[in-house]
Amino acid sequence: MKKHKKPLAPGWARLTAVLLALVTLWLVPAAAFGAEGPVTVQLEAPQLQDSGIASGPVLASPANAQIDGSLYSRLNTRQKACYNALQDISIDEIMSAPVESGYRSVGVEVKGMTDLSLRGEISGGSFYPADSAARQAYDALYNDMHAAVIALYYDRPDMLWLDGGVLYSVRLFGWSGSGSVTVENVYYGFTLDYGGREKRMREEMMEHAQAIADEAGREPDTYSRLKKAHDLIALRSKYNHTPKSEMEEMLTHSPYSALVPDDPYEPVCDGYSKAMKLVCGLLDIPCLCVSSPTHMWNNIKMDDGLWYNLDLTWDDGLTSEPVDTYFLVGSHTVAQGKPFYQQESHEEISPFVEEGVNVPGAVYPTKNKEAYAYLGEDYPPTRFPDVTRDAWYYDAVESAAQQGYFKGDESGRFNPMKNITRAEFATVMANREGVDLENYPGWADFTDIQGRPWYSKAVAWASANGVMQGSGGAFRPVKNISRQEMCVVLYNSVLGQARPEKTWGAFADDSAIAGWARDAVYACYEAGLVKGDQKGNFNPQASASRCEAAVMLDRLP
Repeated sequence: MKKHKKPLAPGWARLTAVLLALVTLWLVPAAAFGAEGPVTVQLEAPQLQDSGIASGPVLASPANAQIDGSLYSRLNTRQKACYNALQDISIDEIMSAPVESGYRSVGVEVKGMTDLSLRGEISGGSFYPADSAARQAYDALYNDMHAAVIALYYDRPDMLWLDGGVLYSVRLFGWSGSGSVTVENVYYGFTLDYGGREKRMREEMMEHAQAIADEAGREPDTYSRLKKAHDLIALRSKYNHTPKSEMEEMLTHSPYSALVPDDPYEPVCDGYSKAMKLVCGLLDIPCLCVSSPTHMWNNIKMDDGLWYNLDLTWDDGLTSEPVDTYFLVGSHTVAQGKPFYQQESHEEISPFVEEGVNVPGAVYPTKNKEAYAYLGEDYPPTRFPDVTRDAWYYDAVESAAQQGYFKGDESGRFNPMKNITRAEFATVMANREGVDLENYPGWADFTDIQGRPWYSKAVAWASANGVMQGSGGAFRPVKNISRQEMCVVLYNSVLGQARPEKTWGAFADDSAIAGWARDAVYACYEAGLVKGDQKGNFNPQASASRCEAAVMLDRLP
């Protein structure tokens, strides 16, 4: 392998070129203005500079990113529908599609877009929105289709038929002078820049990816399997500084160049990154491709439940043999004199932001600050996929769940930041006290509890034993429990209603604590069950989350 000091730019430039092609959209001949009939119109890129898109380094992620890290998980419902429709178009269907101006076009129905009504007029193959609301709805069509292509490009690097660019349009139907049109269908166009060899190339590429995964899969643990895959991809690749043809330049950005040995094509950074993603997928290791304006690398979710950085491009290029300088490093790991996230080539930027597409919120998973600590074997599995080992409430949630106070939802998630209701907290307290709820009636004597809902026995127990009371004959079971109400419950059930030594002044917002809750709040404070926030406020009326409830129960004597 050729030694070099710094990967040449790269990869991101190729993706930008692909997606810039999307702005000029496929257009079939339009019907004459004034006649009834479907017209396929060009979508114009909306002006998004005032849409509130965030920019700059992205170090925090939404909760759903903790699970698989896919860009699909960041999309809204209609964007996901566009993504799925495009993903479901097979290469065989593309190959048999008619060619229009150099593009093989395939029509699909997209839920939430097909049959959508727009106010405006069709003229000369273009759509003219009737007002600002119609313009916004029209721009959203472009935005959502574009977002879906970007997400699929990152999530499915095996789909080589996307590499030449994907063009798209909508087919509108309307009556002359009606002032409205309907989206009849969605069309995608493909160039197939690999000369129609995409299907065979994908099969060949995936055979080699599977061979790497099979060899790596014989290793005893996740770390060793990933390290073996890392080294095997590096050993069959070398960074391509000077592609000699347009085809070679295109393939440097494809996982094909990094996975197929003994071919004339070698990768740049996104070729390495996409190859690693494909092999990790075969090994069932969550992985995604991450971009800066000039570079691409990977995020990997390891067996400890946390995310780390892996940059195979640099590990293959720093010496003549693969190294592990950038193997499973944390966001703050110092490499070559700087923390990873402060290195210019590693300053994350959302591909949606880079392309001017509005997909609100963070994109990439939050990485652990420190590098992965290898134990010589896999970590024990986490109980809940959305409660990671670096969470401040991890130990408390594990302890509370171990003792049977809490359970996960139908998908196995704990939902730590979800507010806990009064009925849910009554159930948690009954579990904590080891109550046999079968000894209590299947109904509760409150005006707002009709029939026998799942929580009725827990509420009946809490009421009968003075743990929780209602107000005005109502229990308010589905209302979120407040922090001060939670203190009252613990005061009634566990702390024995002992009067605290201090009943005022510990919190900056002391005056906001209700008189009926003051003793309970300060009793919990003196018992070490509650603390103030960074400003010294208790926030008595704020809703309590499930993780906060678990922490308070874990602190109980």
